[in-house]
Amino acid sequence: MIYGVVLSLDNDFAADVHAVDTYATYGLGLLVDDLSISAPEVRTDTITVRGMDGVLDVSDAPQGFPVFNDRTIKFKLVKLPRPYQGMDIVELMQLRTRLMADWQGKRIRIILPDDPTHYWSGRMTVGGLIAGEGIIECQATVYPYKLKNTVTEVELDGLTTSWKTFHLQNERRYVVPEITFSQNSSIQIMSGPLAVPPVVELTVPEGELSGQVKTPDFLLMDGSNEIRAKLAAATSSPYLAIVYREGTF
Repeated sequence: MIYGVVLSLDNDFAADVHAVDTYATYGLGLLVDDLSISAPEVRTDTITVRGMDGVLDVSDAPQGFPVFNDRTIKFKLVKLPRPYQGMDIVELMQLRTRLMADWQGKRIRIILPDDPTHYWSGRMTVGGLIAGEGIIECQATVYPYKLKNTVTEVELDGLTTSWKTFHLQNERRYVVPEITFSQNSSIQIMSGPLAVPPVVELTVPEGELSGQVKTPDFLLMDGSNEIRAKLAAATSSPYLAIVYREGTF
């Protein structure tokens, strides 16, 4: 089976409408044996304090979880079909130029064949040309997590003026979601990193029909997250939704 690499600009509209498969568009297949993705490297930051033994490790995020540096994807695209005898080298050089004109340095999404449900986000570099083998070398510096192609949206239904408990699933990446609401409400995440989780008060701005908020007090961790929510006053049609993009290694 021949696989290409799927490329698109890094926004939801472009990803859905203008995605390009390198094999279908350029005749360039992925050499899977030469694909490499660097491991996520923990970012460390330490402070030396006068009179203190050792160092003060301030590497983690304020909520207490580790953060990671960008990763590097290296891959080779090969002009198909093989063999390479008789290949027009000028045509291959022009193909590399076309690939570079389309994608060089742009902020893009990269979907690899091992996981079509997730993408890598970063900047791509079209590198060297191995003319005798019909190979174009590529590299991308990407966000440490691969992200889901579609966002997760969960509507909390059946809300009343009493606390109601929900559970949200999240992949490996910790994420602050966007909360959309149509009535004044209160929401609290019980399985967060804080022993006493704060209550986030949701107030619809004056003159608006709904409100949106993102706050670090509402952090989804990996796995199952217990959420509590309630309305400030009884209403016939409450709406409260949590939207987030999951990510994993």
